[in-house]
Amino acid sequence: MQGEGSGLSPAAQTLTCCSAPHADVDDQENLVCTNCGHVLAQVPLVQNDSFQVFTKDGIAGITVRKGQSHALRQLEHYKKNSKELDFERALQNYLHELKLSAYAERISTLFWSMKTRLGIRFGMASLSLLGACICVVSRDLQLPLTLNTVAHVLDVPNASIGASIKKMKAVNDFHSPTLPSVEIYVPKVCEAMAPNNSELANSYRDDTLSLLRFAKCSGLDQGRTPASTVAAAGCLAYEAVLRRKAPPSVYQSAASSVDISEKTLHRRYRELVELLIKCGKSFPFFEDLRMETLHRSLRDLISHVVLKETYELPPSSRESVISGKLNEVMNPPSFCESLHKRTDLQQHIEKAKVRVHRLFAGEEVDVGENGDSDDSATEDTPDKNGLDRKIEQLLLDGYTESQILDMHNKLPKITPRPGNLGEGDDCSLTTRRSKKRRIASYHS
Repeated sequence: MQGEGSGLSPAAQTLTCCSAPHADVDDQENLVCTNCGHVLAQVPLVQNDSFQVFTKDGIAGITVRKGQSHALRQLEHYKKNSKELDFERALQNYLHELKLSAYAERISTLFWSMKTRLGIRFGMASLSLLGACICVVSRDLQLPLTLNTVAHVLDVPNASIGASIKKMKAVNDFHSPTLPSVEIYVPKVCEAMAPNNSELANSYRDDTLSLLRFAKCSGLDQGRTPASTVAAAGCLAYEAVLRRKAPPSVYQSAASSVDISEKTLHRRYRELVELLIKCGKSFPFFEDLRMETLHRSLRDLISHVVLKETYELPPSSRESVISGKLNEVMNPPSFCESLHKRTDLQQHIEKAKVRVHRLFAGEEVDVGENGDSDDSATEDTPDKNGLDRKIEQLLLDGYTESQILDMHNKLPKITPRPGNLGEGDDCSLTTRRSKKRRIASYHS
């Protein structure tokens, strides 16, 4: 269907379509009319070739030229995107075969970032780069995956993956020349903490590396002073060993005020700073750092490390060796003991609140000679007459639940006042009215 008088070159082709022609590219790379679906031409076009589309009434519609038309630009974009989508699908398949689907987003982000930086085309080079990214992420997460396994699944030589790893390292060093790896400083810090004990230094090294890698996976940035970050991790490892082996007098003043609450992070940081001031003089390496910088790194490291209490839930199947060491390093005995005490106190508060509400509802107005209610036979008498009674008194006196939790260290010293649900309560009508007034103020 050739046309004349269109003003185009002799090589131009003229097609006839519906009353509203508009060209687009389908999945088979055909130039089609989006209105009626008529195939206008096969693409890609040869340079300088063009198509002019007429409607059935003879009115000229659109002219398609290579390098100028929106349809062909869209085609080039589609071809590029199709390669990316195909490779992304292949990437997901490879990760599924390697059982790394849980880390697909991390590996994919690293791959596309490195591909853009290195300017690598799709093909064998991109597969080698993918293998390098998988190896790097596996090393950072301490996954049991070897280079030979990755090379076998991707069907690329080991040397190609090794060369891609070197390229990635060179790119990272070029873009951040002032930020060497934090692991460079670990041996120096650990040797300074245990100058004459290689076994203890190796223990410090393992704990420090575990903390750093776990925090890195949680999003910790090493910052402009990676040595300070390593020093902070070394301080945490040193503290863990100190708590296990040193006499209580070394750290009891710093650990006495620690508890688990909404200010856990602040108190944990304060405790470590006090410990650092006491024991930091034994670290010659720390003298090269500003104390403010070290404290900032200590705070950042603690905030990125998730405190996992080992006694609350059994470890899940996906917990790694890092999590186990982290529990050992980050949970000193003072924290565990304090949290247990606060948990027990919370249970006592809940039981006391139930009895206070029942008393307010008139369910415990019948009080015996010793101040016990009718349900005393079903209650745990020692708890009810001991700590629970003191909590009831505090609730009736207007203390909030959080205030009672904060004074848990002082609760054993509190003695019930006469006339407040304690033993030997006066059972007169005036006392009962006083109780209800206090309960009303508690509810308000």
